[in-house]
Amino acid sequence: MAKKMNERGAKKPTVNIEYASKFVTKVKARFERAHQHHVYPLFLRILNSYRENKRSLDDVIRDVNFLFEGHDDLIDDFTNFLP
Repeated sequence: MAKKMNERGAKKPTVNIEYASKFVTKVKARFERAHQHHVYPLFLRILNSYRENKRSLDDVIRDVNFLFEGHDDLIDDFTNFLP
């Protein structure tokens, strides 16, 4: 997997953009229902906090596993989504 430099000079792996886009769309569609509409925006905030180096990858994995509890397919897909 290719790597790119982040602001701190450390290398972060890049992800397949097409796979990432499809995965994020799948998450959005899964949680469109009224009682679950908060999940998708929270998922995006978690990812963004990692992108901004405000959260470790371990924290992201833990939080997303909790957020997607009961949705094993999304948890499996998230593992493939990770950089």
